[in-house]
Formats: sequence, structure tokens, C-alpha cells
Amino acid sequence: MMSLKSGIEKKFPNCLKKTACVFGTPFLWDDFKHLEPIEAREEMARKLSEAILNLKDWFQKGVIGIPS
Repeated sequence: MMSLKSGIEKKFPNCLKKTACVFGTPFLWDDFKHLEPIEAREEMARKLSEAILNLKDWFQKGVIGIPS
């Protein structure tokens, strides 16, 4: 029989499902909707690359504070 426990009652994550860990703020479509689709894709890729580099820099500095 399947358990119907809520997320608060569970003690361990289910390793058979997808898990995500997110740092930073999400990219909102409103920031890109005024651009043409190709330009929006390029801008999103640029912002993602910048966010990853900022996270890498934060990690190399010793994981102090909140990543920028």
C-alpha cells in the first residue's frame, strides 16, 4: 500500500524521482518577451552563463554569504 504522508512528515527524499537544487532567482519570461525569439534565446543563454560563472566564483571564494 502506498504511503500518503505529506512532505513535512517524510524523513527522506524519494531517490527514484527527480530532484532539483536551485541557487539564485529564476529567469522570468517577462524580462525577454519584448525580444525576438532568437534574441531572447541568446539573452537567456548569456544570463545563464553569467549566473553559472557567478556561482563558480562564489564557490571558489569559500561559499561565504549568498551567491550573487
